[in-house]
Amino acid sequence: MTKTERDKAKEVLKKRELAAKGLKERGDGKPVDPLADIESLDPDDKRTEPVDVDEREEEIAERALPGAMAVRRSG
Repeated sequence: MTKTERDKAKEVLKKRELAAKGLKERGDGKPVDPLADIESLDPDDKRTEPVDVDEREEEIAERALPGAMAVRRSG
């Protein structure tokens, strides 16, 4: 298989995947699949600095405290 045949095969597979999703190929070069370029929704993935586990646990505990106190008082 030559390089051009591989490129054609990749293009055909791409078109088939789009057709299976019910999408059409765009001529302006923008992403065709709107979900293909979505980043992770996890906020920890967007951090630029390394995560300190102890600090993160303390932060989560501080956020959960008011809710835990409300449940304890009402129940």
